[in-house]
Amino acid sequence: PYHIIGHCQGAYIAFEMIQQLEEANEKVAFFGILDTWRDENTRRKELFFADHAIKRILTLRSRVIQKVFGKVRSGSSHSNGSRQRTTPGDDLLPGKRTMVQKYWPGGGFQSPVCTCDITVFKVKKQFWYRTNDQTLGWGDRTRGSVKVIRIPGNHETFLRQPHVRDLAGSINELLDNRGRSEERRV
Repeated sequence: PYHIIGHCQGAYIAFEMIQQLEEANEKVAFFGILDTWRDENTRRKELFFADHAIKRILTLRSRVIQKVFGKVRSGSSHSNGSRQRTTPGDDLLPGKRTMVQKYWPGGGFQSPVCTCDITVFKVKKQFWYRTNDQTLGWGDRTRGSVKVIRIPGNHETFLRQPHVRDLAGSINELLDNRGRSEERRV
């Protein structure tokens, strides 16, 4: 059987792999998601756009302050004078319409599903514009169960020491327990 864990885009790729494995009648014994939300219908639209506007205002304010006090770092602009975008997804989402269609596909959206259980490893603090969903949007993506395990750190630090050691311990314990329960079934 397959044991698969994914983080960020890797979680979406892993989910697609699992669907293909299950279509080929392969067994997926473990599917873990590392603090990754599904994109569709997991953001509160008004709060998401408010968060986006606040970040843009703060970025503009910072640029004005840097310009006024001459603290623009060398190498922060392209040779043509334009600034490089650093907001995640700017290069992936060509326009607001595409973003709206991706994040809020509407009530008729049919979630693809798998049959294996999903274990979601999540940090305590999540973005304030997200929906109130403990499974990070993965609950309707499986016909199996979804187990949620709280992990230490935040989204930027849970894969660094010392938090990654705790995460590895949780994963090892889960896989060891699964192995023992499968031995008993044989």
